[in-house]
Amino acid sequence: MANRRRFTEALDECIANSKKTAAPISLIMMDIDHFKKINDTFGHATGDKVLKAVCQRMEANVRPQDVVGRLGGEEFAVLLPETDADIGQIVAERLRRALEISPIHCDQGAIRFTASFGGVSVAPGAELPEADELLSVADKCLYSSKEGGRNRVTWGI
Repeated sequence: MANRRRFTEALDECIANSKKTAAPISLIMMDIDHFKKINDTFGHATGDKVLKAVCQRMEANVRPQDVVGRLGGEEFAVLLPETDADIGQIVAERLRRALEISPIHCDQGAIRFTASFGGVSVAPGAELPEADELLSVADKCLYSSKEGGRNRVTWGI
C-alpha cells in the first residue's frame, strides 16, 4: 500500500510513460461511507482494523502492476496503468462489491460497510493532463457517488 507521496510519484511516472507509449490510464478514488460512525461506535482501534482490511481487499482485487494508495483518512486511490475506461469501471465495481459483501470481524462482532467510488480514464493517445487534474476529476466523480446515495461508482472520461 502506497502512501500519498508514493502514489503521486507512481501517477506521475505512469503519465510520463503513457505520453511515450500512448497507453490509456484509469484512476479510481474511493472513500469509505460513514467511516466516522464506525470510529464513533466501535472505537479507533476497530476503525484501524477496518482500514487494514480495506487495504487487503483492494490489493487482492487488482493486478500486480496496479498501485493502491491511501491518500489520507479513509480515502484511497487505485492507479490502473494501461487500462481503458471499460476495464477501469469493471475494476471499480469489483472493488465496491468486495467491500460490500464481506463484513469485517472484530471483538464487537461483524461490521458491514460500503464505499463510494469515482474514476476517470484517459483514452489511448489522448492528451494527458497533470496528476493533480486527474485526481481532481476522480475526486469530483467520487463526490457525485456520495451525493447520489453512496455505495456506487461514478465515472468520468
